Amino acid sequence: MIASVAEFGERLKEIDPEDDHFNYKVDRVIEELAPGLAESVYPAVFAYYEANPESYCGCPGSLTHLVEHYDPNYIPALKESVRRMPSQASVLMINRILNSELSEEERVEYIEILREVAKDESIPWEVAEAAEGYLKRREEIDGAGG
Repeated sequence: MIASVAEFGERLKEIDPEDDHFNYKVDRVIEELAPGLAESVYPAVFAYYEANPESYCGCPGSLTHLVEHYDPNYIPALKESVRRMPSQASVLMINRILNSELSEEERVEYIEILREVAKDESIPWEVAEAAEGYLKRREEIDGAGG
């Protein structure tokens, strides 16, 4: 039984995000969470995403679904994580939020987050490219470019 967020984070670190059995291994770790702990693990999930920025980490997959289950509690931590070290997984989560019902103010905020990632030359190009792709898709959906 995993009894703390720190222990959960350590267990995640042991899993290679490119492992062919990644989803299976993550599912086993999630199943070991002590009752009531799941709603607190999103900082460990985001730390894992930040440590593996070029990997989708099974996204959306079990980790993302676990975190999103506690909407909207995880959102401030997600925004902080993306600003600290954007990753394939975290920008995908921002895009998933953009696909939901939002106020115009919220939509503008999330689009701006993706724009910042897309133009940041210090992050892995795959992450910036993913953010750019989500922005282009958003322009197609919204018509006017966000």
